[in-house]
Amino acid sequence: MKKKPQKLLGSLLALTFASGVPAFETGAQLTLAGEFSDNINQSELDPQSDTAVTAAARINISHSGPVLDLSGILLGSYTDYIDDTFEDQWLLNSDIRADWYMSNSLLWRASNQTNQVSLDPLGVNLPDNTENQNLFRTGPEWITTFGPVTRFTLGASYGINTFSISASDNQRINLYTQLRRTVRPNLALSLNARVEETMFDDEVVNLNFDRGDAFFRFEWARAAFSMQGDFGVTRIELDGEAKQDEPLKDIIARYLQSSGGVITLQLRDGVGDSTTGFDDPLFSPGGGSGSSDFSSGGLFRDRRATANWSRRLGRVTGVVNLFYRDRDFFTTDFDQIQYGAAAALNFLLNERWTLGIGANWDHTEFDADGREDEFRSASLRLTRRIGKNLDAFAQVAYLKRESTDILFRFDDVRALIGIQYSIGKQPTITARRTRRSVAPLQK
Repeated sequence: MKKKPQKLLGSLLALTFASGVPAFETGAQLTLAGEFSDNINQSELDPQSDTAVTAAARINISHSGPVLDLSGILLGSYTDYIDDTFEDQWLLNSDIRADWYMSNSLLWRASNQTNQVSLDPLGVNLPDNTENQNLFRTGPEWITTFGPVTRFTLGASYGINTFSISASDNQRINLYTQLRRTVRPNLALSLNARVEETMFDDEVVNLNFDRGDAFFRFEWARAAFSMQGDFGVTRIELDGEAKQDEPLKDIIARYLQSSGGVITLQLRDGVGDSTTGFDDPLFSPGGGSGSSDFSSGGLFRDRRATANWSRRLGRVTGVVNLFYRDRDFFTTDFDQIQYGAAAALNFLLNERWTLGIGANWDHTEFDADGREDEFRSASLRLTRRIGKNLDAFAQVAYLKRESTDILFRFDDVRALIGIQYSIGKQPTITARRTRRSVAPLQK
């Protein structure tokens, strides 16, 4: 039976409106688009063309007050395939987070996040291989300080992780703690620990597991450069199996160039499962170790490296992303190695016209069947401002996948047109603040 603990967020909203706290900032966006594909089922042997018509709505809300901090984005879409290549599809994405300050040192936190994952880990990204995943978490957090530079945090959460199709629904109980000290104006050190128990509704096809993390963290910032590092160990215990220890290493560095560019680097080696793509440091001080991108498979060892660069120069904005990821599953044969690159350029031609160019390449190796896939795509998008809140856009794209298995080869040309209406403040999700912070770092 699907559970709806998200009602707590509605109660917090009602409480806020009733108490007369400062106003909310809200915004919305409505999109109507049609896309033609000459190979929508991504098949070299039996290509089928179809036109997909999509209506989408996005609502965002933010608020910061003495009693409640709230930020949220809710995006829903409905797609109709005119020639019925696939069934009509409803998709939901959300990122809603609320902090209710019950006293000077005690708060209650809740979050609800939704995205899409693949049903078959060895399949490809098609509508009939996609389902919605929803993770709701809530729990108290207690924060106290010892002098001006030391802070102690103790928290707990209860989570429900559900899937719209697969039998991987589970519940989890999480306890976490952190002892953080600012030893210099630009350096903070902390000791962190977390324990979590995960219980599946269907224990026939899933193994319950316990997980514990213990790690040391440093946070360092100077001028235009900042770095955070976690170093420790993760202990996991699957039902009926012996305990095992895995390394936990995570380094993130960010550099602001004098020219206006931003470079972000990350190296990570840890343990993940189907929820860790949602991870929020409020509920796990060390963050997660990556999402599995599909509902089944259980725990996995996650090694990855990413590099991101972005820069805005006058009317031109550019973004480049590089990544490498190696996932080894403990109980299933879904191991994968993936690496690739993506780049995008946006040109503001004048007050009304914007031109966008994008390209993507990635290579995936599957351990289960020895298959190797190589995917490439390129797109060209033109947007015109029609009115104060209304835009029209058109896009053409070329997609191609080469594979050692002929069943996964395809190439496709797509053409998209649509309109988009926006009103109010558009969304920006930032890190959730901690009011009782101790001696924030000085750069």
